Amino acid sequence: MMDVLDSARELHALPTDLLTGQELRELARLEGLRARDGMATHYAVDVTGGRLTGLLPVYPTPTELLPPTRISGLFGEPGPTDWSVAALLGSDTSGPSLFRFRRNETARALLALAQTVVDDYGPDLYCLPLLDDGQYEVTAARRPADFAGERHDAHVSVPCGSFDDYVMALPRQRRVQVRRERRAFLSSGLVVEDRAVTGSLGLARLLYQVERRHGAPSSVAWERDYLRGVGAAMAGAGTALVASLAGRPVATTVLWDVGSHWRIRCWGCDYAVPEVRDSYAYFNLMFYEPISRAAAAGVSRLAVGTGSLEGKRRRGAVTRRLRSVGWSGQLGGGQRM
Repeated sequence: MMDVLDSARELHALPTDLLTGQELRELARLEGLRARDGMATHYAVDVTGGRLTGLLPVYPTPTELLPPTRISGLFGEPGPTDWSVAALLGSDTSGPSLFRFRRNETARALLALAQTVVDDYGPDLYCLPLLDDGQYEVTAARRPADFAGERHDAHVSVPCGSFDDYVMALPRQRRVQVRRERRAFLSSGLVVEDRAVTGSLGLARLLYQVERRHGAPSSVAWERDYLRGVGAAMAGAGTALVASLAGRPVATTVLWDVGSHWRIRCWGCDYAVPEVRDSYAYFNLMFYEPISRAAAAGVSRLAVGTGSLEGKRRRGAVTRRLRSVGWSGQLGGGQRM
């Protein structure tokens, strides 16, 4: 049965194996952030036998609350910039799509239902951001593509055992590089500790420095809210890895335990501290410290995000293509599917 839900709490009430508990909490986090800015969130769902068997999050979003570059950046040049309301389907552009289904027919029906949901908002841009290959192929015949683009995210397969097992699985020249970077970090004077994310809101200033350096709209207050929301979504399954110098935090990542795989959520640092650069703190906190912990815990996969891909490949990461499509007008060229 197809239906439209307006709260992640209703999703939580439905048994399913399409999503992990962490992913459901992540949907609730995004919904809360949007509600704070006055934006609605809907969920086109398929429910069979009381179980959730299909899901398409629907995010109607006005341009004043989402910088146009967040969408145009998915496509490169030229990308859509002249729009007033976007219908974002499956993802709010901040992470891979959570468009989930068991059958192709379910996927197509969910897209049709999504159109009825967003029609009331009068969107002049539709977008399916960050689709994996399966999601992309099943939607290809059912939507136009005025704009198309791709990016990649990366993950590391973690050998069971220890950090040394990870290093030995790399080509010889790469092993030399990793060991050099690890020695530099361990002799830098930086000390790493694990902290609860909800108790680490003061690290927001480090995240803000990175966002500001890359020209992203942000503020210390926004990053503090981000950490607060991420901590709540993780429900105790997240850890802030904090590198400090003489007791002062100068770099951080957040490590998310999602069961059989872990995920790095963010990166923050103080660019004014030379040790951050000279000790290869980025790759130590993004790769080496998490891999050490994952190997010891028997975790097989570490997701390390979309940035610095070539550097991540040199350290053993494998990349996955994520494609985005956007178009003006209605789904199916103005025809309901």
